[in-house]
Amino acid sequence: MKIAPALVSAAVCGSLLAGAAQALTATAASGTTTTAVPPSPNQIAALSFRAAQAQTAVKWNVRETSQGATVTVQADSGRQTGLRTETIREELTVGSISEILDNSKMYIKGDSFGLRAIANFTPSAATQQAGRWISIDQTQPAYASLSPGLTVSSLFPQLALSGTMTMTRSTVGGQAIFAITGTTATKTTETLYVRMHGIPLPVELTNINNGADATVTFSHWGQRPVVVVPAHAVPLIATWVKTAA
Repeated sequence: MKIAPALVSAAVCGSLLAGAAQALTATAASGTTTTAVPPSPNQIAALSFRAAQAQTAVKWNVRETSQGATVTVQADSGRQTGLRTETIREELTVGSISEILDNSKMYIKGDSFGLRAIANFTPSAATQQAGRWISIDQTQPAYASLSPGLTVSSLFPQLALSGTMTMTRSTVGGQAIFAITGTTATKTTETLYVRMHGIPLPVELTNINNGADATVTFSHWGQRPVVVVPAHAVPLIATWVKTAA
């Protein structure tokens, strides 16, 4: 029987992490050094993102605070489909949008503030199109700015760590994990929490950057999103979205 490369990779990742956990535990228990050399933090982070990319789906949630605003995200990402709800709160004003990805077409619906703050709509377009489903083709610039994260393949490259990393052991929700701290492409400090046993999938990720704090949690690996394409969606008109300055 031929085994899929993704399963081989997951098995190898799990084996390496099990060895790392055993080596660290043996060293701590005996108080002596060990000849076993566990994977480095950089290697474990790479293995974790590789294992995540091999999955068919994941549910993820975000809570971010920055400059008086709070953003929350609830999302289900698959291979070619995805669902996401984003909510933003600025003082007493709250807005949200819902997003659906179905292969190469995206659909969004939001209130006026959500369309302005999240989808970058002009004030007049946000007021006129609030509460209506809007379809966005893959060829439109709005698709490129809004769709990242709705699929597994577009989610994890945004979260990858780089540079020299450090690692400690901890627990998240009673689960033994490796906590790996490094930097991102935007030079923010990020800590990735990776399962210590089994397939080394990400459990949680925290990001700190000049007063902006974000926490991302991952769960329900392999549970594909159930997508229902909205009927009678209105095609996006380019002038509804603000152009870059």
